[in-house]
Amino acid sequence: MDRLVNLPPEPLKPEESQCCGQGCQFCVFDTYKQELLIWQRKCKELETCQLEKNTKMNPETYVDCVIESVEPVCPSVFLFHFKLPENHCMEFSASQHLIARESTSNSTISRPYTLISSPGLVKKFTVLIKLYDNGMMSNIIKRKWLTGKVVSWRGPIGQCDYKPNSYRNVLMIAAGTGITPLYQITKLIIDNPDDETRVFLLYGCRTYSEIIFQREFHQLQDYWNFKACYFLSDDENQDAETLKRHNEEIIYHKLDEETLKEMSVIKQSDSLRVYLCGSKAFDKKIIEYLTKIGIEKSSIITF
Repeated sequence: MDRLVNLPPEPLKPEESQCCGQGCQFCVFDTYKQELLIWQRKCKELETCQLEKNTKMNPETYVDCVIESVEPVCPSVFLFHFKLPENHCMEFSASQHLIARESTSNSTISRPYTLISSPGLVKKFTVLIKLYDNGMMSNIIKRKWLTGKVVSWRGPIGQCDYKPNSYRNVLMIAAGTGITPLYQITKLIIDNPDDETRVFLLYGCRTYSEIIFQREFHQLQDYWNFKACYFLSDDENQDAETLKRHNEEIIYHKLDEETLKEMSVIKQSDSLRVYLCGSKAFDKKIIEYLTKIGIEKSSIITF
């Protein structure tokens, strides 16, 4: 977030030599941690107060935003980092998306893209986009979306129904770029120390190199309440075995009914929420599998 106000000075972290190591009831490092939390809260309050004086983006009005940078993620997938115009801000929650509009020779074209930056009240945002060889919008983006380019956006749109500790288990099922809104909800759960919900991710890609957020999922694997399983449909030589981390599970075929049926999280369906995002054909097939093995449709949320 841009610094829009004069913030109070940050507390100075003590040197190691300033701690006596005797386990004092009021250690200088404990005091520092308390002061740091107070300072962070104060900064957030001041920045939020200032941002609320700005005009907020809304789902019906396009706002011109500037591309600050473009970052490659994996083959044909990029992060586009945007900055809102002066006197504008945006407030959004996990899994919401924006609509981008571009001009063609005689009309306009619009496409939705999920926000993947940290939710909240912001002056900047990031979207993840996969570029296709013959996609109309993809071809425009390839030609025109460079650093400094102005793009019109409206939103945010959509709502996430997730509430902390409402379910014992959450099952995320994604294919390709469908991982984007599910990653946002996953982060929402894992980053909340008071949320004891377990997250199980089933993610389908063609090859290991096409796993989006690969580095981020590596880090999430270290949390007690997150587990991922990747389904690689085209990695016939199983090259992923030389690349994967020790605690990653990889299956070399598409996600199918038999695999779902044998999962322990499915057998605990009495307290289970399923979030699903892929192509329409993928979503339809997975819903058929889930309902056939006893998962209620009301427990399945699609994006």
